[in-house]
This record gives sequence, structure tokens and C-alpha cells, in this order.
Amino acid sequence: MRINNMQDLTQHITLIGILFIFLGIAFLMTGVLFSLLFKHPESVDKAEIRGGGIIFIGPIPLVFGTDRNSLLIILILVIALMILMLLVNTPHE
Repeated sequence: MRINNMQDLTQHITLIGILFIFLGIAFLMTGVLFSLLFKHPESVDKAEIRGGGIIFIGPIPLVFGTDRNSLLIILILVIALMILMLLVNTPHE
């Protein structure tokens, strides 16, 4: 597969993005199905749920989490993503 111009590149990137969205939906549906089918009532009382997330509004990250360890991991991820954004968006001559 050869990309000849910018329009072909845009179409390929768009197709990859749409495929990732459908793949994410499939993973989500599979996870819900597995959690419904293989529910273990004895482990529900012992479960500890932790997590967090990142919302980028332009270049500004909004970070949230349920505990200190989750926030630390997410902050490291935010720093790595911001460095990656700077490297990708910096014009090269």
C-alpha cells in the first residue's frame, strides 16, 4: 500500500481512527460480558477499585484519580504525552 498524496494519508489515518474506536467498543462489550458471566460474589466484598483519568483541553491536561498512586501514574503519563505532543508538533526543517 503506497500513499501518494496528503489526501490518501488523511483517509488512511481516519480509517485507522475509526477502527480503533470500534475495537475499543468491542473490548468494552467483551469486558461487560465477562464480568456478567464470571461474577464471583465472595470477591466483591474484598475488591478495591482504583483509577483515574486525563482530559486534555487543548494543551492543558486535567488529571483526576481516586488515590495518590493512581495520580502519580497518570501524572507520569501526562508528562510523557506532553513531551510527545511537543516532539510531533515541532516544525522540522
